[in-house]
Amino acid sequence: MEYVKLKNTDLVVSRIGLGCEPLGGVDWGYVDERAAEATVYKALDLGINLFDTADVYGLGLSETRLSRALGPHRHQVTIITKFGVNWKRVPGLERAVTFRDSSPTHVVEALENSLRRLRLDCIPIYCIHWPDPKTPICDTIEVLQKCQQQGKIRYIGLSNFPLDLVRQVHSISPLGAVELQYNLLNRELEAEITACYAEIGVSVVAYGMLAQVSSPANMEQTHTSLKPTAVVAYPTSNRQTCRETWLLLRSFGRLQTQEAKRRPRLPYAGF
Repeated sequence: MEYVKLKNTDLVVSRIGLGCEPLGGVDWGYVDERAAEATVYKALDLGINLFDTADVYGLGLSETRLSRALGPHRHQVTIITKFGVNWKRVPGLERAVTFRDSSPTHVVEALENSLRRLRLDCIPIYCIHWPDPKTPICDTIEVLQKCQQQGKIRYIGLSNFPLDLVRQVHSISPLGAVELQYNLLNRELEAEITACYAEIGVSVVAYGMLAQVSSPANMEQTHTSLKPTAVVAYPTSNRQTCRETWLLLRSFGRLQTQEAKRRPRLPYAGF
């Protein structure tokens, strides 16, 4: 495993991290908890020490399951968790209603809940999940800085923020990381990624490396069984796009098989 130091931090993390949204189930279908724990164990065995989750994943369940699977290792690895997508349970609806909320009051409430679920005294990187148009970003950062001074947050991060807001926040408070979606099928943010890393001086954690779908080996089952309500926030996850992505990934898989002797690996599954 290769490791890299995140800019503006003293954190040295594996180049490959484990995205833990599926641990929460819900949008990703049924999750076997034993299999989920085995995945975390395998990640640790492979030298992965970066785990990414959020409070809204499974409405807290992803954080709880991750903490349980990591056990005492949770104190040695780097956990990124996120807040800023609040939710309300509505009687009669299977899914909770979600909405963006980075208000100062919610910052404190969300942080305390994540600390409890992760069983940590301090979160290594605490990210604002999405911009909240109703809350001035300065108000959110001010509260996060207070929490940082209290020792509850080690580094502040951003997720899914446009470049101008990244610049603004970084001028107020140095950022530990910026999360952006990036993969072979979606390279729209290459300019932003380059600017964040080279110009602003912030490390980028790329997510969605498989374009919110699975590998060629099991993608066919995914795109044929996808529920209409599943992963509705992702444009890559509607039935038609999911099928097109699967066909493309299957082509990569065939190329990988054909070129196996000359090329050990083609990057259809990430970087």
